[in-house]
Amino acid sequence: IAIEHVYHCPYHPTAGVGESRQESFDRKPNPGMILKARRDFDLDLSRCVLIGDKDSDIEAGRAAGMGHLVKLAHGSEAIECQGTGDTLDVGDLAAAADWLYGTFNLKTAPGRR
Repeated sequence: IAIEHVYHCPYHPTAGVGESRQESFDRKPNPGMILKARRDFDLDLSRCVLIGDKDSDIEAGRAAGMGHLVKLAHGSEAIECQGTGDTLDVGDLAAAADWLYGTFNLKTAPGRR
């Protein structure tokens, strides 16, 4: 994939330093950064995929109305692919890529089976 832009939130309500110590709609689980990307790239979020490794990532995607939510498992939690409600849990990025290629009938990535 090509990464078009990276969004980040420099604010934290308790661990931020100076002006960075504040609440922000951009801080997950709020959907602020996703909604900025929707505006910046004219995205239909119902057709987009969010891949994250924390519950707050998934909550932000859900709050933004993302169509597909994929959560990466950590270490011993690693699994093949398993749906839990509106979220697909996968063991690693390779499993997420396999799911993306299969679900969206994408051409196989170079070096993949």
